[in-house]
Amino acid sequence: MSPRTNPPIQGRQQAGLDGLDRQVALIDLPDRYADRWYTLREHLNTARAAAEPAPGRWTIPPLGGRRPMTHATPTTRLAPALTHRLDDLASGPRRLLGIVGPPGSGKSTLAALLADHLGQRAQAVSMDGYHLAQVELERLGRARRKGAPDTFDAAGYAALLRRLRAQAPREVVYAPDFRREIEEPVAGALPVFASTPLIVTEGNYLLLDDDPAWQPVAGLLDEVWYLHVDAALRLERLRRRHEQFGRTREQALAWIESTDEPNARRIEASRRRAQRQVLWNPVSGCYEFSPD
Repeated sequence: MSPRTNPPIQGRQQAGLDGLDRQVALIDLPDRYADRWYTLREHLNTARAAAEPAPGRWTIPPLGGRRPMTHATPTTRLAPALTHRLDDLASGPRRLLGIVGPPGSGKSTLAALLADHLGQRAQAVSMDGYHLAQVELERLGRARRKGAPDTFDAAGYAALLRRLRAQAPREVVYAPDFRREIEEPVAGALPVFASTPLIVTEGNYLLLDDDPAWQPVAGLLDEVWYLHVDAALRLERLRRRHEQFGRTREQALAWIESTDEPNARRIEASRRRAQRQVLWNPVSGCYEFSPD
């Protein structure tokens, strides 16, 4: 019987996780290892979610040590016009669809929902797989602003997009992924098969035009959708995310002000380059295209 259907087992598991959480909270690490400490806290939160999923969300248990996959709630929907366009993009030869938006906008949630809708006709590939390794960020002195444009291998990401556009029949292209459990990119983690007609790739800087390293990316995508979200909601999501992974409220707000928001302003400045603007409609419970 699984813990989710056996309250005594579930209670023991939660008590054990609470004890581990208290021990981790007492660990005093040098600043250069702060990201590792946050990763430990993230693992504990993931374990709690697997034992007792939050309302409206469900998880697939990890296979072979891989992280659980978190999906959008069953009540989340795609508006008809959006699904029609998505089906069109997946009905012909290989195309690449980009999802872009500022931190906390929900890009990965939307990308997962699009891929779920298409099933075998789509593969999600994240820009986050091109994070520079932590040791390199520390060497460059950029670890404290991880997530900024120059903390990624932009040229490597563009090279992947070119390979995906020119993928030969029966060729498998291996894309990297970013694994939160080790807070590092992992090469060759995502196989992309030539028979998959649509690649959905999401990230912050797909439309960035004020940085030569990122300028080629937009031209390698067939279409880009910019995801809008209410600013107050986005900031609240960011604060909660940082606190969930171990930061205090003050640390979370400081990180948002010093790192997330400067990045968000650069991303928002490029939104008019997107072919479609996507909104979340809380009344209908749908992602839909903006009318303007």
